[in-house]
Amino acid sequence: MDGRTFDSFSFSKKLVQAGFSQEQTEVLTNLATALEKARIADRDKSEAERRAEQAKLEEERLKVLATKADIERVRAKIKDSEMRLLKWQIGIGIVLVGSMAKGFGWLGF
Repeated sequence: MDGRTFDSFSFSKKLVQAGFSQEQTEVLTNLATALEKARIADRDKSEAERRAEQAKLEEERLKVLATKADIERVRAKIKDSEMRLLKWQIGIGIVLVGSMAKGFGWLGF
């Protein structure tokens, strides 16, 4: 809460001074008090909803963050992929050199 409250006594006093009857003053004061309570309840509810939404977002953010174990698994997969790629590159190089050797007659056969 922001510390402000609705002063129904001052409100009704001003209505009486403005020429409203006692019955009108009571109805308007009750209505204004109810509206103020509803406004405060809505604001408090909105703050609670906002806090709940922030907590939910924080929880989702933590789910998305990678742990050290996740990072190590990714590094291991990258290393494995690099090794497989290197094997293919070496294999293709050997085949290429062999083809060139045969094509240019470097090996004599």
